[in-house]
Amino acid sequence: MIATGRAVLRAALLGIVACATTPSIAAETRLFVIAGQSNAVAAGGVLDMAPDLDAGATLPNVKIWKNDAAEPSFVIMRLGQNTVQYPALQHQHVNFGPEWGMAERYVETFEGDGARFFKFARGKTSLLNPDHWSPDGPSTNLYGQMRAHLRTIAAEGHVASCFVWVQGEADRAKDGDLYEAAFRRLIAGVETALGQTEMTIVWPRLSQRRDNTETARVATENFRAMQTRIAGDPALRVRLVDVDDLAKRDNVHFDATSVRTLGRRVMKRCLE
Repeated sequence: MIATGRAVLRAALLGIVACATTPSIAAETRLFVIAGQSNAVAAGGVLDMAPDLDAGATLPNVKIWKNDAAEPSFVIMRLGQNTVQYPALQHQHVNFGPEWGMAERYVETFEGDGARFFKFARGKTSLLNPDHWSPDGPSTNLYGQMRAHLRTIAAEGHVASCFVWVQGEADRAKDGDLYEAAFRRLIAGVETALGQTEMTIVWPRLSQRRDNTETARVATENFRAMQTRIAGDPALRVRLVDVDDLAKRDNVHFDATSVRTLGRRVMKRCLE
């Protein structure tokens, strides 16, 4: 089981009740939630491979939730310094994920407004594993820890504009019906933690492995068909993101330029 941080346990113990959706909430308090596995973390977002980006760079009025602080709160987002945090592996904390491209596009679209980001992701994790994202797992798994943070964030009056789910690689060949059922429970749990309904869900399509075998190709096509089926249910409000043209640095991870492009595409879908 993945270890929990004391901040997460504190949030869970507080049991704060989430605020209900408030349509009139100011634009500068818009919240974007990112969760999933390695392409959400930063496995390909290596800052040294993005020569036009500087470590510590900031964007106007863009903040990110400090997951591992004794008293979690929103702090200024600093590229490569807090764009990756717990529960990601320590060596990845100097990288960046799709949140940077998302923030860039947001600032360009809403000049003068800001945004808040909460990212909770770890590589090689599964929606069907009770120690990872499964809604049927213990309250201390990744799903439970994420919901504890979301309850605290919602209690401060923040309303999520979009939930971004970057996951599927670990479950490529798993039973599609089981995955869909778990996905629906995941979304319901996120909305309950936030005290919201009718939240937009953005989900990048699973892409083919670079070293594709026939077995992996078929598994990917089946997973993508499930994604399309889920996105066709208007009750879920899922918007898919095309990624087939994005370059990879290995079999499954997008390179730094593509991670940034992915973020921009995700934000576009969030704002549609």
